[in-house]
Formats: sequence, C-alpha cells, structure tokens
Amino acid sequence: MNPIVEYVVDGNRYTAKKKFRGILTKRISGLSVHVASGVYEDEKGWLHIKTGAIANLCELAEQLWPIGSKMTVYYNPDHPKRCYVDRPVLGSTIAAVFIVTGLIILILSVLLFVLIQL
Repeated sequence: MNPIVEYVVDGNRYTAKKKFRGILTKRISGLSVHVASGVYEDEKGWLHIKTGAIANLCELAEQLWPIGSKMTVYYNPDHPKRCYVDRPVLGSTIAAVFIVTGLIILILSVLLFVLIQL
C-alpha cells in the first residue's frame, strides 16, 4: 500500500514511491458484527491499517490518496531522482489540541475579566 507519486523537474518526469516508518496492521475477524475498515498515516510516519474479515486495500488506498491528488515532494535540485514524499495532512491531532486549548484560555480570560469587574 504505497502510493506512487509523479513529479516534473525541468521538463523531466520522475516517479517516487511513498515510504513509511513502518506499517501497523490490525485485523479483526471472526466477529459476527461488521467492522469498518480504515487506513491513516500518523504524524510520525506510521501507516495504520484496520481491516475486518473482508477488506479492499485498493479502495482504502484510494480513500487516503485519491488518484490525481497533490502531495508535496521535496527533491535534491542536483539529483532530482532523490526525493522525499511528504504525507498528506488531512487532520492533525496536534492542531486540534492547540485550537481547543486556545479556546479554553480565551473563555477563561473573559470569565476572569468579568469576575474582576464585579
């Protein structure tokens, strides 16, 4: 489950395979209930795959990396074949934590200001 990325440098077309730190799979089978399959890449570069008794890995890969979608590719200008394919950032846990923390601090600040004015 490695997407192949195509990029162009000075009119030359190159391809690269997305690499991961590792792949962690969780297979749940033998249950009478339906288990939804899913795949995501975490902030540290690990690919997590959760599958039930029946899973279509091709479909899961297309959900994570739709054909024709854009990904950031960093390459060496002297040797364009040497590259690093960045992960797509769909939703970052860290960003959500900062937003929630900021909102809590803002609400507490307003409450403290109102209480001081009384």
